[in-house]
Amino acid sequence: MEVSGKTIQITSDPKDLCELCHIGDTQIANADGVCLECDQFMCNTCFQYHLKVKSCKNHVLVNIAKFSLQKESEIAIKCKTHCGELIKFYCRKHEIVGCGECMIPDHIPCQPENIKDLSKDFQENDSFKSLLGKLDDIRSAIIDNKKRVEEGLKSNITMQEEAKEEIKKFRTRINDYLDKAESNILQELENTHCKNKEILEKLERELLELFARATELGKKIDTETYRESSLFVQAIESKPGIIEIEQEMSRIKMENNIKQYTFIPDQQLKTILLAPEKLGNLDGLLSESISPTKSPGDKEERTSDNENGDESHDESESIDGLTQDDNDSDNSDEDEDLNRCQISEGSIVRPIGKPWSRGYFKVHRGQNGTVIKVNDDNSFAVRWHATGRKSFRLTMYSVELV
Repeated sequence: MEVSGKTIQITSDPKDLCELCHIGDTQIANADGVCLECDQFMCNTCFQYHLKVKSCKNHVLVNIAKFSLQKESEIAIKCKTHCGELIKFYCRKHEIVGCGECMIPDHIPCQPENIKDLSKDFQENDSFKSLLGKLDDIRSAIIDNKKRVEEGLKSNITMQEEAKEEIKKFRTRINDYLDKAESNILQELENTHCKNKEILEKLERELLELFARATELGKKIDTETYRESSLFVQAIESKPGIIEIEQEMSRIKMENNIKQYTFIPDQQLKTILLAPEKLGNLDGLLSESISPTKSPGDKEERTSDNENGDESHDESESIDGLTQDDNDSDNSDEDEDLNRCQISEGSIVRPIGKPWSRGYFKVHRGQNGTVIKVNDDNSFAVRWHATGRKSFRLTMYSVELV
């Protein structure tokens, strides 16, 4: 069969037929390729006519065998902004690709380059190999970081379990300490109570005995029983006994002086109750808040290794980079009242505020200390637990209660 001079040989597979050659609704010619831009199967004759259309003059007919391998990648490079247009150009200045519609309005001065010319043997290009290498490095880094994250998750669980165990152990020690402290004070209370009771019971027995003796003497000088001379004799004979009872009463009165007592809580334990309700700190959080780096303007703290703690220092001594005069000008009455209420001898404190200088850090090692004296101007002296050394004339700007 012939149509317009063409010899028609119909194949059995509809996908190999030209989509433009029709007799009614029937396709009548085999396709020689696929127009990539239009995604249509065409014979050579129809494609030649197709190229005569101005908007289609740059279209490309691809062999059907190659089309199945190229279709995925060719579809992927179609312009997302201009439907149906292929991405053909690359703007080196702005490092973007686009179709002709994208490049003509905005990138003509940039002299966009044809991707076909740039993409020849692109996979052998050094920049492409570098890009692949960088991507491999990124994948490796991701894998390494994923491993570290997984290790971190395990470590986080382990740290939590270990910290919980240490907290429980510490709490047990605190409970044991408090139980023992309670037992000691209760034993002291019991001992004092028993001593007082023993004294009072002894005096009670002696008073009963004296009362019985006084009663007997009273019978001897009873005026209803004895009169005149007999009463006189009984009175004279009873007088030494009465004097003896008086002496015994004076002695009992002096001995009736038991130990008076009331319970006074331990000062250090009272200070702990005023501190934040924490059993301790998580190591790392405290170290991050204290920097041993010496900041400009910081001055080294006056310290002493003398156990007697010579505290005679100049009133304008430098404190954490500020003089005492500077602190006085910055402190409000409210701050002074707060210091006076919270800080007392025996309080446990830790270093805070702006970074401590290296000299300060050598003194306290980032650890707690005990207040050993509170001065009239609300400054105080601290003995640091880690080193046993002392710091003088500190303020609430340098430490806080723990």
